[in-house]
Amino acid sequence: MKRYLIGTAIFVLGLLIGAAAAGLFVKKIYTNQAAKMYSMSVGADALLAQQLRAGLADIILEATDRRIVTGVVELHQNPQLKDLWTTEVALAAAKEYYTCAKLEFPPEIAQILNDSPPVPADRCPRE
Repeated sequence: MKRYLIGTAIFVLGLLIGAAAAGLFVKKIYTNQAAKMYSMSVGADALLAQQLRAGLADIILEATDRRIVTGVVELHQNPQLKDLWTTEVALAAAKEYYTCAKLEFPPEIAQILNDSPPVPADRCPRE
């Protein structure tokens, strides 16, 4: 009986040490990825500001419009993204963009955006 208890204690101790090591490893990877994403976001903002100041707003707007269309399609079709709350926020933001800018929905995403909740009237800035 004594051997069984010692064996069980060693096994449980091994599990705890392994879980702690795995947790520290996962935390390090997550922290590293979050730092990379944040630094890339800051760099992208700096490049965007530089391009806007250089008078390239039309080119940036065209590229952004294309990314919205492809992004909405991907959010709608990808099963891993489809049920996330962030996807609902992104679709609402896309619908708000087209509604407030008084633009027609592109045909590729018109049905997707028509099926999403309406944009409240107070969401669009007054001109």
